[in-house]
Amino acid sequence: MVVAYESRSRHTAEAANRIADAFETYRAQVGMVPLGSLAPERLVATDLLVIGTWVEGLVLAAVGPAKAAMAAIERLPRLAGMPVGIFCTNFNPGGTLKTLQSVIEARDGQFIETAAFGRWRPVTPRSFAAGCSRSFRSVGPAR
Repeated sequence: MVVAYESRSRHTAEAANRIADAFETYRAQVGMVPLGSLAPERLVATDLLVIGTWVEGLVLAAVGPAKAAMAAIERLPRLAGMPVGIFCTNFNPGGTLKTLQSVIEARDGQFIETAAFGRWRPVTPRSFAAGCSRSFRSVGPAR
């Protein structure tokens, strides 16, 4: 599996690292890569993709996925049913996760799990990984 992330101030990279560590407790082989560096050929051997981004915009309005994350996702090949978990880091993600879900589904990815990490949020990287793992077991790898 691959955890790909777009990080501006290291918060998202740290969350991605904690997610990767949590998946390793399930004995998963996990690769981490900045989202902008994710090579299409790396997806060929991947059963599960996790994408994370920071939230760009004003504090309470006009928030969404980082523009660099959206551009990187648009460059990805069709995901052909690949299970995809998404996360963001911000105390107020607004419509970020719904936007990411729509973009992933438009690229033929199979959305399986979502999480927003930040202050005052009870979701942890470990619980996100557990949710992804449960969902992945129920849908299986892309065919």
